[in-house]
Amino acid sequence: MKRFSRDPYRIIYPQYLDSKRSRQTGRRVRRSAAVPLPREAELRAAAESLKLKFEMQTDKSYPKDSTKAPCRIIVFSAEPKSKIIVRLAKKLSEMRGQSKQA
Repeated sequence: MKRFSRDPYRIIYPQYLDSKRSRQTGRRVRRSAAVPLPREAELRAAAESLKLKFEMQTDKSYPKDSTKAPCRIIVFSAEPKSKIIVRLAKKLSEMRGQSKQA
């Protein structure tokens, strides 16, 4: 990976946010907070709207499941990975209109 920043970074795969996956197969947020099959364009839009400093890599795939479409996002932040993932999941839900709150 060619890094353009010296900031600490967190690697996030779309599988972390996929409601169709179990915890054992890679999901890292509550099923109710996740979205089905998050796409690369949605991840990019969510990261931009959260004003995260990031880089998309479309040639890398999730190690547990390398047969699916490759994609990952590298977020340059010192914030804990779990918090970034939850923020991205909330934003993706909002973007798809799946917000459970009235």
